[in-house]
Amino acid sequence: MSASRRIFTLITLVIVSVVAQISTQQISFASPIPVPAAIKVESVPAGVYVDSRTNKVYVANEHSNTVSVIDSNDKVVTNIEVGSFPHGISGIPSSDEVFVTNAGSNTIYVIDTTTNKVIGTLRVGLNPVSVAYDNIPSTGEVGYVVNAGSQSLSVIHATSYI
Repeated sequence: MSASRRIFTLITLVIVSVVAQISTQQISFASPIPVPAAIKVESVPAGVYVDSRTNKVYVANEHSNTVSVIDSNDKVVTNIEVGSFPHGISGIPSSDEVFVTNAGSNTIYVIDTTTNKVIGTLRVGLNPVSVAYDNIPSTGEVGYVVNAGSQSLSVIHATSYI
């Protein structure tokens, strides 16, 4: 995640509360994958979102109720307090917002990536566990939230939290 562009995948290692970078060029299904770099985050990292515009990484930490923000120098620059049991995380590539599911409080928190502050809260179904955004030309950015507890899907328009 340095300033130069690298091809890699981020994985969360729950037991040791780190995010690891794995070079996609090193993957071989016949041998173990080496973990060359690990970044210490808060307790039980789950979801990961990479903001390709800012080169920041956002990690939802389930047991600490935070989102860790990692800069392009592989340093945690802040931990943002969010709702209970954050799990899924996504963003809109063309905007400054990141969305994190809070499975324990049945909400989505909206984080402004320029200030790293929570700017909105949305109520969704029971136990939201993942969120994804799509840019639909006729309607704009639309988010889809999987609610495991209510076995439902919430649909969010990007401007509905303002």
